[in-house]
Amino acid sequence: MFVAVAAVVTGVGWVRLQGLTAARAHSVVIAVVGIVSVLTAARLPGAFLTWTGLIAAVGVIAVFLIELVRGTGAERRLESLVASSSGVVLTALGSGWVGSLRVATDAHVALIGTTAVAAMVAVVMAAVPWPDRVIDPLCVLVATAVAPLLALLLHEPSAGVATVLGAVAGLVVATFRRMVLADGGPRTRLGAVAVGVGPVLAAGSAVYGAQLLLAA
Repeated sequence: MFVAVAAVVTGVGWVRLQGLTAARAHSVVIAVVGIVSVLTAARLPGAFLTWTGLIAAVGVIAVFLIELVRGTGAERRLESLVASSSGVVLTALGSGWVGSLRVATDAHVALIGTTAVAAMVAVVMAAVPWPDRVIDPLCVLVATAVAPLLALLLHEPSAGVATVLGAVAGLVVATFRRMVLADGGPRTRLGAVAVGVGPVLAAGSAVYGAQLLLAA
């Protein structure tokens, strides 16, 4: 449920962050892709993220169609196409959190929660107005420290795994921060919310992949 709500929030805020025209239509596509990705990852037996790529591709096609309907004289068509497509991929990646929960054994479900909290703490750290050379490493270090600490507090035996997953989440947040700031940063409140929620969604698939590698 949290991931689906986060997808809707990102859909609404992402287009404001990018300052796109045809904002409503693009918001709907971005949000729907996230919701459908979450539902397929949660409901289909044994599918996990099997359909995520296809769903994202359909979303990108929908974005193309929106720009096609707008016509050749519409403003900022290429920018809208690229920005909306990135939003589609971003919300689709959020389904990784659901996949991680399904992959985790009953004894290690708490690891996913600790990693999500670590990602959120890294987002808070990313909002501190300090130089990039200071904040970027801190995002990774803080997430790497928070995840195993929470795991130990919850009496979770796999603190080492939590450390790796926290580091992955922190790295995603730091990378996302660099990308957003390179584009000038958020200009509206909704855009700022999308900047906060977006990297947490993106971290889902990175954590899912790391979890599969650690379990192999």
